[in-house]
Amino acid sequence: MINPPIWIEMRVKDMELIMKRFDKNKLQSMEYLGYDMEKAKAEHFKRITYQQASYDPLENDPYVYCIVEIGEGDNKRYLVNNIRGYLPTTIISFLMNLHPEARPIYFSRHGQSLYNLEDRIGGDPCLTEYGLQYAQKLGQRVSELHELPPDRLVVWTSCLKRTQQTAQFIHCKHRVRWQALNEIGGGMCEDITYKEMEERYPELSELRRRDKLYFRYPQYL
Repeated sequence: MINPPIWIEMRVKDMELIMKRFDKNKLQSMEYLGYDMEKAKAEHFKRITYQQASYDPLENDPYVYCIVEIGEGDNKRYLVNNIRGYLPTTIISFLMNLHPEARPIYFSRHGQSLYNLEDRIGGDPCLTEYGLQYAQKLGQRVSELHELPPDRLVVWTSCLKRTQQTAQFIHCKHRVRWQALNEIGGGMCEDITYKEMEERYPELSELRRRDKLYFRYPQYL
């Protein structure tokens, strides 16, 4: 069975965002090269007004479609119709995670955990006192970054306690826990120290030493 075409439309109602995109993209294009800025803007919005007059909304027909409406403050609304099957739903999921503007992404390692202190593998330990100090400093540092306002900031962590405790002092819009971000399991070496691993499983220890990037702990020998 062949899937019908999916119509995708983005409606931007935030004039500030429209002006940002115009200044960033249109004014740099060959189309407006050498134009006076105000004249270029007037010409561009005259074109938009002309196109709106002949616009036929997708909702008027039984198409397979996804409409993304972007309002002020990056508020979004999604209108989806007749979406069925794996590929169409995957496409819609992708669209729902797109952003109209570039935004920064910051990474941080978790603070020092009890297992870091004891040189143990894997596990789900809490942070040490030093690790909690790091978490507090991290929250303070993020609050000083003007490009990361709390009402727009989303924090991703793994499901492990050490990552959640590291992010606990960051003020944000909401938090997401991803199992996919969990540390690779320690298998048969879970919870033991690296010294114990070297004594019990010298072959595994050597394999890990040679290639830490691709090494995986086996469940059993």
